[in-house]
Amino acid sequence: MSSDSKVVKEAAPGGAEKGAVLNLKESMFKPEFILSEELSPQDSPLLASLVELFEDLSKVMEDISENYHDDYVFKRYLQDKWNEVLQNAKTEDQVPPADTATV
Repeated sequence: MSSDSKVVKEAAPGGAEKGAVLNLKESMFKPEFILSEELSPQDSPLLASLVELFEDLSKVMEDISENYHDDYVFKRYLQDKWNEVLQNAKTEDQVPPADTATV
């Protein structure tokens, strides 16, 4: 046994198991692009189209990704962006429309 492998084993006991669990969690991550009850597809066709777009991007990433970690990072990014879209859509729904001025 070389001194290099001994150092690695001493520096990270159980590291391989933790790495395997992390890889498993990343490989099983499935983003959820779901409209909330307040935002129905009938009320917002644009959001319904975005659901399809985000799902398609997530699926295609599985096909072109070289490893589970890259796949996970991109899907996590999509999930975060989806959450932002929903938050912004909810905020816009709560803001009353501005009155239009008549001359």
